[in-house]
Amino acid sequence: DNFQDLKYVNDESKEFMAPMVVMKGSALVGKTITQAQLRGLPGLFLVSIDRAGGESLHAVDPETVLEVIMLLAAICNGPTCVESVFAEDVLWFSGDLEAMATLRKVAGLRHQEDHQSRKVGIKAMHRRLVQA
Repeated sequence: DNFQDLKYVNDESKEFMAPMVVMKGSALVGKTITQAQLRGLPGLFLVSIDRAGGESLHAVDPETVLEVIMLLAAICNGPTCVESVFAEDVLWFSGDLEAMATLRKVAGLRHQEDHQSRKVGIKAMHRRLVQA
């Protein structure tokens, strides 16, 4: 039997993943992970980065520079203008629920879901975190 030596850990802590976006114009843009103090956060681990340019980085180097890139410059045709479109780095953190709450306090980061929840018009106080 392949599972005879398997040991179960009875650990009450639950791990979550959270995608945090580097905000355009924030002080984090152009800084390394180390300079931005995003390494060694208590109870959190930076798992990967989905780069603004489309690349995914795993086992993130502490000297990785955070980016926001312009995909499309503002275009105006008479009185009608299309706003500039930017792509932002998405940082994937792993950690327990209490540690996840501290991520929202990091200036220059926002939860990726924040943009989506504005579309549906549901206030944060009416949303719930559900563990499946």
